[in-house]
Amino acid sequence: MESTFIRTNRANSSSVNESTVIQFKKAHTTCNTETGEVEIIWPDSLLVHEGVLWKDIFASGATKNVYKVYST
Repeated sequence: MESTFIRTNRANSSSVNESTVIQFKKAHTTCNTETGEVEIIWPDSLLVHEGVLWKDIFASGATKNVYKVYST
């Protein structure tokens, strides 16, 4: 799994080139492109996955930072 957020040209000096092993749960989501409404469904047999969360900023916007997450 990797974010598909498009990088902006905003500079950020707080990036650190490290990563952290994390555990996460995956939900199924759908988005209505006309209304922007998002539906989230949590499966009954929810599995815990391990992955890596990068600490350096992949992309940033006006109110958020986006970080890479890879499932192992």
